[in-house]
Amino acid sequence: MYRSSKPHPDGSTAPTERRRPRLRPSAPMAVALIAMFVALGGTSYAAITITGKNVKNSSLSGADIKNGSLRGTDVRNRSLTSRDLSAGTISSLRGKSGPGGPAGPAGRAGSAQAYGFVTSAGAVDTARSRGITASRLTTAVYCVNAPGVSNTSRVPVVTVARDSLTGTQRNIQYLTGALTQPGCPNGWAFLTKDGNNNIDSPFSIVIP
Repeated sequence: MYRSSKPHPDGSTAPTERRRPRLRPSAPMAVALIAMFVALGGTSYAAITITGKNVKNSSLSGADIKNGSLRGTDVRNRSLTSRDLSAGTISSLRGKSGPGGPAGPAGRAGSAQAYGFVTSAGAVDTARSRGITASRLTTAVYCVNAPGVSNTSRVPVVTVARDSLTGTQRNIQYLTGALTQPGCPNGWAFLTKDGNNNIDSPFSIVIP
C-alpha cells in the first residue's frame, strides 16, 4: 500500500490509501517454471515410482541388464532349474561318488552250453568265455571245441567283428566239421572273410 493526499469536500486534504496491483506470472513464465521443476526432480521421481508393473512382460532382454549387476540375492530361492544352467555348471555341481552298495544276488545260470570270444590269432579270451577251446588252423580258418558237447547235435551262433580300420562288417562261414576241415574232427570249423578275401578276424560264438 501507499498513501496520497486528496482534497475533501470541505476543502481539507487527508491522506488516502491505495492497494498496489499484484504481480502474476504470465502463461509462458508458468510453463517455464513447471518445466524447470520437472527437469530438476523428474529423474528421482521416476526412479522411485517405476516398478515391475510398469514394464511390459517379455520386453526386457539380456542387453538391458548390466553385466555382473545381478547377484544371488536378486534371484528368488529355488526358482532356477537345471534347464536354466549350462552343461558345464551342472557337471561342476556333482559331488563325489558315494561308497558302493552291497552286491546283488547272483543271476540265474544261462542256458548256453558254452560261449566265448576268439581272437584273430585263434586264442580264447578267458574273461569272456566259458567251456570252449579254439585254435587257428590256417589263414582265416578256426576250429572251436566244447568238451562234452557234440558237434553233431548243436549248431553254434557266431558273429564276426567289424574291420577295426574301415568299420565294414566282415562275414564268417560255417564249415561242417571233419567232412570239410579234417583238422577239426570233434569241433566246429569256421572261415572268416572280408568280401571275397579270406582274412583272419576275431569272432564271438555261443553254443546253445
